[in-house]
Amino acid sequence: LAAAPTVEPQEASPNRINVAVRCRPLSEAERSANAQGICRCIDQRLVVLMDPGTAASNDYLRADKSREKRYAFDQAFGPEVDTAAVYEATAKPLIGAVMQAYNATVFAYGSTGAGKTFTMMGTPQDPGVMLRTVKELFDTAFEARSSSSDGG
Repeated sequence: LAAAPTVEPQEASPNRINVAVRCRPLSEAERSANAQGICRCIDQRLVVLMDPGTAASNDYLRADKSREKRYAFDQAFGPEVDTAAVYEATAKPLIGAVMQAYNATVFAYGSTGAGKTFTMMGTPQDPGVMLRTVKELFDTAFEARSSSSDGG
């Protein structure tokens, strides 16, 4: 296994919307059917979607045109990036502000099968963003309570 690339977390701001995208890896069924991945992440901010189809032989207007689509995000995670790295770069920077009574919202949006539940809930072996966030909130609250009861 190759190590997942490190993703730098962005600095949390109380008045900032951060839009991140995660390109999921192909499922086992997709790999068995010899499906090709069409999503490429470049420089942790740009997502390129390749056209999965081939142009018709009589499509003269588009014969020499690139049919890829490019989209820019605050953060882009490729299929090789694990859930821990997604959490570290997206939700974890919000913990301090939430503990200081700021509001924060993290939600997943996408089509059916895009990987929302996997990213947010995860598995027992690899917890998702939501479970990691709740654990960090409780750990931080416990540490704050312990340090205040210790006279700190």
